[in-house]
Amino acid sequence: MIKENRNLKYAIYLRKSTDSEDRQVQSIEDQEKEINILVEREGIKKENIIEIFKESKSAKKPGREEFNRMMCLIKEGKIDSVMCWKLNRLARNPIDGGEIQWLLQQNIIKSILTNEREYLPTDNVLMMAVELGMANQFVLDLSKDVKRGMRGKVEKGWRPMRAPIGYINDKAGNKGEKKIFRDETRFDIVRKCWELLFTRKYTVPEITEIANETYGLRDYKGEKINNSTFYKIFRNTFYYGEFSYCGEVYQGKHEPMITKTEFEYAQDILSGSKHNKRPKTKNLPYNGIITCGECGCYITSEEKIKYVKSENKVKNYVYNKCCSNNRCFKCSQKPIKYEELSEQVKKYLETIKITDKFFNFALMVFKERNMVEEENRNSIIRNLQSNHTEVIKKIDNLINLFVSQNNQNRELLSEDEYISQKSFLAKEKIRIEQQIKDIMEETSTQDKRFDDEINFVHTEIEMFDNGSYEKRTQILRKMGESFILKDGMLDIQLKKVFLTFTTYQSEYKKREIELSNIRNFSEFKTKKEADASFRSIWSG
Repeated sequence: MIKENRNLKYAIYLRKSTDSEDRQVQSIEDQEKEINILVEREGIKKENIIEIFKESKSAKKPGREEFNRMMCLIKEGKIDSVMCWKLNRLARNPIDGGEIQWLLQQNIIKSILTNEREYLPTDNVLMMAVELGMANQFVLDLSKDVKRGMRGKVEKGWRPMRAPIGYINDKAGNKGEKKIFRDETRFDIVRKCWELLFTRKYTVPEITEIANETYGLRDYKGEKINNSTFYKIFRNTFYYGEFSYCGEVYQGKHEPMITKTEFEYAQDILSGSKHNKRPKTKNLPYNGIITCGECGCYITSEEKIKYVKSENKVKNYVYNKCCSNNRCFKCSQKPIKYEELSEQVKKYLETIKITDKFFNFALMVFKERNMVEEENRNSIIRNLQSNHTEVIKKIDNLINLFVSQNNQNRELLSEDEYISQKSFLAKEKIRIEQQIKDIMEETSTQDKRFDDEINFVHTEIEMFDNGSYEKRTQILRKMGESFILKDGMLDIQLKKVFLTFTTYQSEYKKREIELSNIRNFSEFKTKKEADASFRSIWSG
């Protein structure tokens, strides 16, 4: 039987939020089923239901479009009653909640009907105020809980949001302890894209096209990656192991894709520095290295194909010449054959070549000196590790003080002080870790540099003789500081390190002669001390 008091103009309001406070709330479809049962139970006619309002949006702050439209129709008198699943579907903030209460008290809203009860203008306002206040407080408490959980997660080194392309979030882990792992499908592809950037041969749009078309990279939705996404990737510190959260920098526990040095190098490339221009492709030897001694322009290579009648075949000839095209000044320098220029380069190489005997001696001295330096480095690293441990203790003590029972009212340590001190200690921790890493990398770089340099002066002539255009160009670039060609003669300013090798090789030969002329023990002791002194000076 239809109730007499149900001849009202109803609006049905259904809301499902995507925010965390409503994740356990029934879907809009489920709410609609419950409302249909309520309509039948209360005997409400279908013609009395003016409109159904549906939206998926949080009610923790004002600004819902459908809710505001419903409120406008209520104020215009087109609707005078509301049905909803629960009262908290209408409001979770004091502004919207207060407006609903006021309209109900003024009899503009004649009834708010839910599955649990009906709210009327004649009811005690306190009950409705308590329910709306509880809905608002629930949001506030949940926000604090979420922030507390997020803070705990970042302090453990895990970024509390969707992982960038190349990584995946742990969906099976416990709440608050979910980690970030490398995405086996995309990790290596994104790393290749970084390597393309490091070559300085490709722009970001070109890298994007290669990633999409050649590597088949797709995002989490299965769509192609756009240019803006790759710019974000190349500027994201997450890829070398750090991330920011609420203004603080944290050291992540995820697997870094690149080093911090590589990241900084990438930023220089992206900044468009004039020193990071894309290199030209060099198919011919010595392009862009040697300068003309007359006009200062670069010496370039030119290949000519000629038919040799006497040999009845076609031959390729390569010439190196000044590339000046200044109309006001005509350079008088003539081209030089590639073979003639290479012979002059080889003569310079012969001046810095070292013997097998001196090569072995140099390696022995370097090893001896390196053992002493290694002990010094280890001492520095132990000291830094001790400082690192102390900083971690300070961070732990700071966290314990902040969450302690004695600091519930934030009298001992305020939230601002906690964030400030925590940020300072976190930066100090990262600084010490970077120092340790730099020392280790510097050691590795020095060892590799020495090996490269001494092997170069030991075997460079053989490498040059058997080398291709590209190899010979690399050798020429490595051996000198400047290269000037004038009147067919090449002048090379050799690098200091190679001159040092040859200088001390000459000194070494003199010492060998002196040591070979030893006649008694006293003289041997003197010569041995002199030789030790020489080795110490040379190795430094």
